[in-house]
Amino acid sequence: MSEKDQFHLDLAQFHIDVREQASRAREHYETTGDRLALDKVPLLNLTCYAARSAVAYAAQANPLICDLPKRFTFLGSDYLLIFPPEGEVQLADPQTHQNLCVGLDGWVDPMKVTPKART
Repeated sequence: MSEKDQFHLDLAQFHIDVREQASRAREHYETTGDRLALDKVPLLNLTCYAARSAVAYAAQANPLICDLPKRFTFLGSDYLLIFPPEGEVQLADPQTHQNLCVGLDGWVDPMKVTPKART
């Protein structure tokens, strides 16, 4: 197997591992109600951090969320961007639309959020 082929296999495995870590964080949250420590999901944390950094950079040029891109490509794989009313940008799988950030630090359970009063 060539180095290029091995690189593509490693990259594909990275994205598989990101989704497996997201699934583990979701299961942990659904079972315990607690968020999973970021050191337990390092690849997912790295991907979320990269997305948040890209959004923060893009927001400097255009501060309106509605005008920001809704997709994020990281290491050759696409993710959907979710802009919740509270908290940081989150990622979703573009095929299933499942939020990959459920149960992570920074994720807000929409069922446990009290809406802010409008002023």
